[in-house]
Formats: sequence, C-alpha cells, structure tokens
Amino acid sequence: MGYKITSSEERNEKATEYETKSMLYMMNYYNKADEIKWFAIDFFNDVTGINKYQDSCFDVQSKGVKDITPMLLGRYLVTLFKNYLSDFNFVDYILFIESVSETIRKEISSNVFVFNDLSEDIQNSIKDGLIDEANNKTYIEDKTLITTDNLDDFLKKVSFVIDNKTKEQYIKDAAELSDAVIIDNVYLRKIFKEIRDKQSSKKNNNCEGEILDSIGCFYRYDKYISKDEIQDLIVCRICFNSKFKNLKTVPQSFIKVINGIDETIIEERIEECQDAIFRLLSNKNNKKAYWELFSEINYVIKQNPLYDINSIYNAVDKKKISAVHHLDVISCKYFISLIKESLK
Repeated sequence: MGYKITSSEERNEKATEYETKSMLYMMNYYNKADEIKWFAIDFFNDVTGINKYQDSCFDVQSKGVKDITPMLLGRYLVTLFKNYLSDFNFVDYILFIESVSETIRKEISSNVFVFNDLSEDIQNSIKDGLIDEANNKTYIEDKTLITTDNLDDFLKKVSFVIDNKTKEQYIKDAAELSDAVIIDNVYLRKIFKEIRDKQSSKKNNNCEGEILDSIGCFYRYDKYISKDEIQDLIVCRICFNSKFKNLKTVPQSFIKVINGIDETIIEERIEECQDAIFRLLSNKNNKKAYWELFSEINYVIKQNPLYDINSIYNAVDKKKISAVHHLDVISCKYFISLIKESLK
C-alpha cells in the first residue's frame, strides 16, 4: 500500500515562520538530531526529518497559535496521526506550538511535555479533538483505523514542544560559533529569513495526489533541504558578514602558517589573500563551486577539531579548491583560518 500526498493547509507568514523554527528545533535541540540527514518540506508534513538510509522519518507539525486548548491540541495532531496510520516508518511525532492555555500550562514544568504528563480530563479532551478531526479529514480514508488502541499507542509517541526561543537564538545555536564571534541580532534575523525563504521555495514543487512507494521519494520531487546545507549557510553568512569586514582581521591561526616568510613581503601576501577571498565571495557566477569548497572545509574542521591549518588544507579535495579559480595555496589557508576561528 502506497502513501498518498495530501496538503490542504492555509499558508501565512506566521505559519511559515513556525515551520522554519520547527526545522531549526530539530537540528539544534531534538534528542535524535544526529540521525537526521535531510528535511522533507511540505511533503509528509510541515517538516519531516529523514535519516541517511531514507527508511526512518521524524515527523513535525507546527502551529504558530497562542493559548491552545486541550481540544484544539488534539485537532492539531491529525496530520501526525495520519502518518502514524501509514505503512511508512515514522519514528517520532512532534507538535511544535507557540503556547498552550493556562489549563495545560499549570500541569507541565518545561517547554517539552508528553501526553502522560497531563491529567485525565485534559487527555480525554485531546482524544476527543483528535477523533473528531480524524473523522472529518478525507485523507484518513479508512475510518475503522480510528480505534482506541491506535489512538492510545499514537499518543504515547507524541512530544509537544512549546517554542521558547527567538529567531536569533535558533541561528546562533545551529552555527556552533566561538564566543569570540560577535554578531548583531538584525543580521541573525536576516539569516533566519534566508532559511525561511529557501524552505518556502520548496513548497512550490507540486506533488499533490502523488502515490509514493518509499520514503526516499521525497528526493524525486526536490522537496527537501539537507541538514548540512542549512548549517553551511549559517556558518558562511556569519563568518563573512557585513560586507566582508572580517577579512581585514588576520586570524591567529594563519599567522602560524606564514611564520618564517620574509617580513618584507608578509603584509603584501596578507593583502593578496584578502583580495583573493574578496573576489571569491563576490563571484556570483561560481556559486556552486564555492559552496562545495566551503562545505568541504567546514566538514573537515568539524570532523577533526585538533587539526591545524596545514592539516586541514591537506585533507581538503584539491579539485574543489581549483574549481573556485581565485585561491592559491596561501589564500586558501587564509580562507580556512577565517572559517576555523569562527567555530567552537
């Protein structure tokens, strides 16, 4: 039995913002974040994390709604319940929300809670809301599956997450930056908007009504963003923000690289490195090669935190350095130093 894609939700700016927040939550704070390689966008749900083998899903429904009542909380679970009833392997179900009513709030002690944290009266209201919504939704075709056993098993697997962070905090935590890196909140919000717009663009790839035979079909419709892609974008924007102002500050790790060079030409070589990187960052016609190189360097640094600049350079694919055209050995090491000193 296949999986049929159905989406009928109304889109607005706040809803889109919460979809992006929910994706960044999965990247930064979710206890199984390390298992996620891709995020399917507006495909199985608002956001669905998928592992590298494409055989497990981590499902998220987001609702930017304040003071959600127990009954409404149940109604908002319906898309997650639909996926629970499918043949695909959905491992976890998360409802990511703005806030809950005082009735619920007084029974929970943190921003993440589960069904069993709530009183019996609230649990029953959630169940009633879910049952009513499931019976009304046409995409749950077999109503005989709306059983007490299925509902109870599903609700045991749901986590409720109340958003408690700013856009800026989501970006900072995703980047894993050094404490020495100072960046203003306006720029962090711009990065958040760039990710939100990138995520929203995936919704334009229409696949409504398609029947899927495997989880990996998300790849076919270009309805995904890789986790590494988001992290690279954030790190890159922060490393080289504010029109390259950081290029004029020579990284300490690079000074070790040029130690021993004739003092009369050191300043000239540094300026040549800065000019080369400026041209690299300004070249809009070679974005693909740039991102492949940046991603490679970022990956090597994170996998080998004790490597010095020369070791990182030696580990980077030299074809990717050649493809960007602007960097020689020394300017590439300068580029690596800028990235490394921005990271923890």
